[in-house]
This record gives sequence, C-alpha cells and structure tokens, in this order.
Amino acid sequence: MGRAKRCRSVVIGASVAALGAAGPCPTATAASSAAPAPRAGVAHEHARRHRPQRATAQRGPYVYEALVESTEATAGRANMVCAASGARLVSVALSGEGNNSFQLWERDPAAWNKAYTVTVAPSATVTVSWTPPAERREAEAEADANHGEIRNPRLQGRDDTTTVAALCAATSPDAGVAELGRAVVTWRLPAPARSLAALTATTPTSIRPLEYSDDFEVLPNGSVPAFAPYGPTA
Repeated sequence: MGRAKRCRSVVIGASVAALGAAGPCPTATAASSAAPAPRAGVAHEHARRHRPQRATAQRGPYVYEALVESTEATAGRANMVCAASGARLVSVALSGEGNNSFQLWERDPAAWNKAYTVTVAPSATVTVSWTPPAERREAEAEADANHGEIRNPRLQGRDDTTTVAALCAATSPDAGVAELGRAVVTWRLPAPARSLAALTATTPTSIRPLEYSDDFEVLPNGSVPAFAPYGPTA
C-alpha cells in the first residue's frame, strides 16, 4: 500500500499476580503441670512455630506494554530507523498500557512526559498488516473514499510477523523504516522494571504498528521484499 497509513486495533493488557501466603500462627498448647518445659525451650519453640513462611516467587515474565506515538520532532520523518542488524525508535512519546506500566506511571508520572529513544534487538518481532496484491487497488480506492479508512474486513489485510533483523536486511544500512504514528511496544522482563527509564534502557520483545507510513511489507512467510529507505531520519 506504499506510504498510505493503515490503522488496526489491538486488544492489549497483561498483568502478572504475585503468589505467596504466610501460614496461620498455630494455637499455643498449655504446658503440663507434671513436667513443665524449660522457659528457654518454650521460647525457642514459639519462635520456630511462628516464623513466617517465605513468599512464593512470581512466576512467568513481567510484561510491560506502551503505546508509542510520533512527536513534533519526528512528524513526517522516519522514527523507526535501522541500526546495524537491530533498530531504534527515535524520539518517541510513550504512554503506559496494562497494570505493570500503570504502576510505573504512579511512581513517576512526569517521566512519561518526555521523548525517548528505544533500542530494539535484531530478534524482536514486528507484526504488520499485509494485503494480497489482487486486493490492494481495491483497498486503496476504499481508503481514498473514506479519508484513509478501510471499512471492508476483506480488504483490511492480515497480520504477518517478521524479525527486526529480517526487516533491516531488506533495505540499506541505517535506513529509515517507517514513521510510526502509533504502535504498541511490548517488553517481557525476568524482573520488574524500577522506572520508565530502566524499562526503555532494555530492548523490547515486539512492535506492532497501528498507524504508520512506510515503504515495507511483511509477506505471509515472514520474508520482507527489498524496499527503499523511508524519508529523512529523525
């Protein structure tokens, strides 16, 4: 579809509940009057019985999701740029999605009012909509007639996924890939992020563009046809 913007909706949200409980404190047993136990022994037994149990560690990854949006600095310019075999999201605005990201917002709301550059690993995935060639002209005509909106589900394409490495291998080094108007970026971490700055310092797991201007596409087999760089880089 060339550089036409395409919009897709995503149901997102992920939270991981911590598991763990401390056992109830057992009822003390009265000492026998016939053979009273030493006080030191009673104190030791009491401490042993009332020692709290260790909480069970949280299972699974910590999932953070953020809505990435273009800023004034990147309007009309590529804000997703190849860097070696990986990529960078340059000077993008972030807003939290899901409980884990909301907890970061509660700790420091002002941190979300800044622009960030996020490094993306070659193994991260990119999922975009692909329209078969026979249906592209029909889809473009419908988009032109409806101010960029494609209403016919048959023409809205299907989602296909590739890696950042495959995407950047299909163009020139350090090329602009796309202007992301909006995209959902997901991190899966082995431990909780302490802040938004700490989160953006790690590489995300996946990117799902919702609105974007680009010259690339992902085919159903995960390959990416060669494409020219998109516009100037931010």
